[in-house]
Amino acid sequence: MNFKGVFAFFGVRNEIKSSGLLVDLSAKPFCPEQFLVEKHVGWGFWEFNHKLNLYYLKKRRKEVVRISSLCEEFLDSQLLNANVLDYLLANQKDIPEKLKGQRIYFLGTIYAHSPKTLCVRYLFWNDSEWSWGVNCIDNFFSDKDSIALS
Repeated sequence: MNFKGVFAFFGVRNEIKSSGLLVDLSAKPFCPEQFLVEKHVGWGFWEFNHKLNLYYLKKRRKEVVRISSLCEEFLDSQLLNANVLDYLLANQKDIPEKLKGQRIYFLGTIYAHSPKTLCVRYLFWNDSEWSWGVNCIDNFFSDKDSIALS
């Protein structure tokens, strides 16, 4: 498999422990086959209020930026992790319609595919339903991408 560009693995919906609209960010995250969890920022429960706080690079910068530099830019307490992604996949009716057409990265969980290949998962609309993909953190962040923040 070539990991030098944007690539996607279509994921299966996974249940994340939640009570109502609370997502346990400290719970062990789903890990795709052939990946390991390299880093998981979990700090208790996050309350989903049918709105995501998103950081859009296009509005803030003109230069190209690698995903890895964005992982370092935000405090761990600001980054939502893959547990929120999996909660949204299990509750697709809760995802705002206006988010179709963009990739929403959950940088609070970083996966390793090999010792030198670190990746993050993102949420996207695949023309019929919401799904997830994986992107290497050495790739560039595009103007249609956003980061989910608490």
